[in-house]
Amino acid sequence: MRSRIIVNITALLLTGALFTACNNAKRLPDGRYLLKKNQIESHVPGVSSSEVSNYIKQKPNKKLLGVWRFKLSMYMLGDRLEKESGIKKWLMEKVGQEPVILDTSLANSSVRQLEYYLGNKGYFDADVSKEVDTNNHKATVTYHFRAGKPYRIDTVIYVVEDSSLREEVLATRENSLLREGTVFDAEKFDDERDRITDVLRNRGYYYFNKNFIRFKVDSAMQGRKVNVYLQVNNRVFKAQMYNDSLVSLPHYKFRVRNVYIYPDYDALIDETVNYDTLVLQDNDKKYYYLYKGDLPYKPEVLNRFIFIEPGEYYMMEDASMTNTRLANLQQFKYINISFRNMYADMKPWFRDTLPKNLDCHIRLTRIDRQYYVFEWVGKNTSRDLGTEVSFIYGNKNLFRGAEIFNVNTNIAMETQRVIGDNDEQTISEFLPFNTFEAGINTSLEIPKFLLPVDQSRFPAYFKPHTTLFAGYNYRERPDYTRHLTNFSFGYLWNESPTKQHQLYPLTINSIKLHPDSSFIAKLNEINNKKFLIAYQDHLIIGLKYTFLYNNQAFRRKAKDFWFFRGNFESSGLLLSSFNWLTDMPKNAEDSYELFNIQYAQYIRIDADVRYYYRINFDNVIATRLALGVGIPYWNMKALPFEKSFFVGGSNGVRAWPVRSIGPGGFSGTVSNFDKIGDISLETSVEYRFPVYDFVKGAIFLDAGNVWLKNQTNDFPQGNFEFDTFYKQLAVGTGLGIRLDFSFFVLRVDAGIKMIDPAEPAGSRWVLNQYRLKHTNFNFGIGYPF
Repeated sequence: MRSRIIVNITALLLTGALFTACNNAKRLPDGRYLLKKNQIESHVPGVSSSEVSNYIKQKPNKKLLGVWRFKLSMYMLGDRLEKESGIKKWLMEKVGQEPVILDTSLANSSVRQLEYYLGNKGYFDADVSKEVDTNNHKATVTYHFRAGKPYRIDTVIYVVEDSSLREEVLATRENSLLREGTVFDAEKFDDERDRITDVLRNRGYYYFNKNFIRFKVDSAMQGRKVNVYLQVNNRVFKAQMYNDSLVSLPHYKFRVRNVYIYPDYDALIDETVNYDTLVLQDNDKKYYYLYKGDLPYKPEVLNRFIFIEPGEYYMMEDASMTNTRLANLQQFKYINISFRNMYADMKPWFRDTLPKNLDCHIRLTRIDRQYYVFEWVGKNTSRDLGTEVSFIYGNKNLFRGAEIFNVNTNIAMETQRVIGDNDEQTISEFLPFNTFEAGINTSLEIPKFLLPVDQSRFPAYFKPHTTLFAGYNYRERPDYTRHLTNFSFGYLWNESPTKQHQLYPLTINSIKLHPDSSFIAKLNEINNKKFLIAYQDHLIIGLKYTFLYNNQAFRRKAKDFWFFRGNFESSGLLLSSFNWLTDMPKNAEDSYELFNIQYAQYIRIDADVRYYYRINFDNVIATRLALGVGIPYWNMKALPFEKSFFVGGSNGVRAWPVRSIGPGGFSGTVSNFDKIGDISLETSVEYRFPVYDFVKGAIFLDAGNVWLKNQTNDFPQGNFEFDTFYKQLAVGTGLGIRLDFSFFVLRVDAGIKMIDPAEPAGSRWVLNQYRLKHTNFNFGIGYPF
């Protein structure tokens, strides 16, 4: 009863709001106009309408999905209620938005702001005018831009009072953002101030800031050219004895004298407490560790992440890198790096006669060393419902070297599709699940390379890590029981802030299955090598390399950025070569074994490239192209199941469930088996836009499929051919809603099929057959790509 009342009230509100939307402006008194739209008519090249709109003082009420002024309609709906009530207050103050009434004074102010903007872009003679068109109590304001050619920089003249500082500034002139012949742009002047300030602060000028830099522009030249005077001023102080006099003092370079590290700092304890002190000497440089009780970290470990060196000139980059690298250790709640001049309290003119030294204090507040997490969650794995209980134990700083150790144990139960004849069988008569799973995984992350090499030989920005992982998983189903054991050992490092490498020289995966008799019968009935290998004992021993590129952080002000991930994987080559050289015997299937288990032999390459174009702050076009090829050879004639490719699902072609497309143009059914392949292609285009507050929307178009490397009788048209593959792409479209809470995103995507490669050629366009029940809903956390 209560739910019916809520539905009726909601329907009434929406109906009333839609009715009110058509009458929002008509209720305004004469002489007042609802601001409908701001238009920009520009004859000025290089002026972006989206950027210019930020300078317009008054903007219309926002539209929901670019169509309906929802908040305005809700406000007007509340205003129509004559009786003061909680609903009226809620509609007008919480949900609604007051109508934006045209204010000509704000429009005039916008004209001045737009002329100022154009002047900053080099159009000193720009003229901006406005035109107001009113109709049916609505107003459209059109801003007209007119300007001649922009002014360009003719000469940059450096005026630096301090002769020694002048040499430092001129030394970086070739990197200047103010180039002769370029269009005058005031934004570049601010960027140049920041650039020079960063350069000087990285050369010892600790007290220098951008307020010492001034620009003067002379536009009296002929031919639309300007001379730019870049002036770097000295420090100015009031004289001690004469209040009306000023003293000009030059800028000085400072060296770091001592570095003090507090590895277990507590802000609640007064710093006057007596610390134990340990002095770590690195060549002729000394670092002072101040601590209470036991020293929590090995000093030589922390020193690898401290780039501030005693005796060297102060460098802002060293302090920033130290902060970043210490934060990457995931050991500290707070990191505070400060510098102090021991003569800072003295008068400037006297202080300048003393040594120019700074003491660095690095205060580190630790997080808890050990932690425990207990979780009980629901599961939805490829639409297989279930529940999982997990317990996680973690230890940060296991061996006093900032290592991170984790143990994760889990028990899960699910309802999954089975392949044999026992699909009605459950774990027990009290539970609806037919699958039981239990596992334990351990990992150890060490913040250095485990190599017999001096760590100081690696560049500071490398951020080297060594990772070790070992795990065991047990799964029991009505049709089979599986034991999965895996181990990996690898390295991770950064080539640059945008490039990362991951190398795992050793990965081991062992899969052992004990199938049910009906399950074996089903496999024999299909008699396909790929499925047989997927469900038989096999061993994977090989290496894996991953390259990552992401320039998003370096292009925060840019409209676009790229992401690329490439993987190369190889298995069984060394083992097979050794077996061949030693003339080891083969099994009945003409394959080598290790520990009585056939091992896989393959090469697998895949790549994922993404391009993001930001139309404005809230609207983004995201694109993705993913390709993959796996080639089995010699010892195993098919890719292992877990290394095969698949498409579909919440992060792929969203109109199809996961592993339900392909291979190729295959149109038959293989009961209860996942559709996988040796080759994959997947691409997506998605337009992301705001809906309301933290609610975001998306329109997407996905395409993709998987193919087999070789033609088989079981999957006709399932192999890859260059002249037909593009005709076998599954294509889907749809809408998505995302709840973006900044720290995580909840996502629902509704996909519908457009082209289905499983249909006969000539009948693959299926959008005209769409019904609501054909919609494939995908739930996820985070954006799909």
